[in-house]
Amino acid sequence: MKGERTLRVLGAIGAAGIDALHFVEAVLTAGYGASAGKIDREYRAIGRRVARATEEQEKRQRAYNFVAYLKRDGLIEERRKGDRAFIVLTRRGAMRRGDLVKRRNEGFPNPKYSPAGGQDKITIIAFDIPERDRRKRNWLRYALRDMGLRMIQKSVWFGKQKLPQRFLDDLKMLRLTEHVEIFEISKAGTLRHLL
Repeated sequence: MKGERTLRVLGAIGAAGIDALHFVEAVLTAGYGASAGKIDREYRAIGRRVARATEEQEKRQRAYNFVAYLKRDGLIEERRKGDRAFIVLTRRGAMRRGDLVKRRNEGFPNPKYSPAGGQDKITIIAFDIPERDRRKRNWLRYALRDMGLRMIQKSVWFGKQKLPQRFLDDLKMLRLTEHVEIFEISKAGTLRHLL
């Protein structure tokens, strides 16, 4: 039928419109007399390649920006040896690296615990952690929230969850046991309306 090829091309373009350069490339790649579906598949494949290339370029640019940031902060510098360039740590960079390693090694356990299962008794956790241990206190709140306990006050939490042994071991490891009290009660009393 006369106009079949034109109909296929117009069908591939559709009402939305498309990138002209990529469309021409798709038509050429699909071949003379290709169906609208084949042209459309080629066009989408070109779009995916362009998106991947754009993403790679953006990653590369973020890496360049990060290196520039480290240079501006005086943490690294570029040195040349012949026609090659090397990036090395400055004294300030070495000190910063040491601080970051120390902070990582003083890290906290993962505050995500596998549930130990529900129970009929209510668990109440009350704590009074000194301000100097603020990071430990924040870790404890994240862990309690993640286990599904609810806050009554900032330092009083409750729930019907049985506390996992790993959590109790981590409290000991962080030396928090002297600042944390854990109660199990079998009658809800005034907490009944919260459950």
